Amino acid sequence: MSQLVYNDGSHKQFDFYQGIIYNVVMSRYIKINCSVCGKATKQQIARANVGKRAVCSRKCQNVLITGEKSKRWKGGKRIDNRGYILVKDYQKDRPYNTCRGEVLEHRLVMEKHLGRYLKSSEIVHHIDENRQNNNIYNLMLFKNNTEHLKYHRELKNK
Repeated sequence: MSQLVYNDGSHKQFDFYQGIIYNVVMSRYIKINCSVCGKATKQQIARANVGKRAVCSRKCQNVLITGEKSKRWKGGKRIDNRGYILVKDYQKDRPYNTCRGEVLEHRLVMEKHLGRYLKSSEIVHHIDENRQNNNIYNLMLFKNNTEHLKYHRELKNK
């Protein structure tokens, strides 16, 4: 049972599970606790999420849809359309995060190995050409794309 809050401040009981509303008009409100932040808020009965996780704002709704609290959370990793692994990055000051706050995993591995951020001109190459094998022993760093292309030409000519 939940409480209905009328405009005059009085309270009535509301039963979600049996779908029964006692003395209620659809313009009335019900008290709910947000399932993300726990904030108590009022919500119209017509819009109340019966049997679902209730939220107080768009911000909290986005937390349920995306991020660690989402039912679809897969550990913060995904594979993009080019075959590279993208990792959710919690450092907002990183110079080349995507708009979704993600970073290419092979660049992150190389950064940790070097102990510094990579420059945007630096290219990380996969030696075995498997874009999902991000072991440090499989990665090679080039100063710029010109050196990277020169390396590929030399391999092709051998």
